Amino acid sequence: MTHESAKQLKQALKTQLSGLDKAQYDTEEKEFICDLFHELSLIVDVDFKDNLNSWLYGRLLTTLMKIQRIIRPERIQETLRQPCNKCGVQLETHIMKIEAGLPETSWMVAKCNNCSELNLLSYGPNVKESRFGNYHCIETLPMDEYNYEEALTRLEQIKYFRK
Repeated sequence: MTHESAKQLKQALKTQLSGLDKAQYDTEEKEFICDLFHELSLIVDVDFKDNLNSWLYGRLLTTLMKIQRIIRPERIQETLRQPCNKCGVQLETHIMKIEAGLPETSWMVAKCNNCSELNLLSYGPNVKESRFGNYHCIETLPMDEYNYEEALTRLEQIKYFRK
């Protein structure tokens, strides 16, 4: 995708988002709208996070959040690496907070930024907060609903139906 087409796609997302009167929605609905726009931005490969934060929280709070990240950056406690099934690049999950006794709760269907292959990832126990490195989340699968084999089956379904 050219730089110009990326700018056009981002502008189209901005136009559609600004056309929504956020006063007409409650908090959950606004967060849902942001989730949908975030998914669209991932599909078209456009960085749209700042626009979504501004729409949801306002420009002042978004600016303050950026300043806080500069003044007090988050520290990575640990980095998990799991190889991509297709290209072999190490998919990195940055663990920001660890808390003993937390159970592992979900599988993640992750899309590799290098080759776009879908992978099944897990973080293990004790992870309180994490950040994606060189992949993004397509879907999370609760471990109380999906065992490993069922999660793999769901992964294959997503690969097949989202082509």
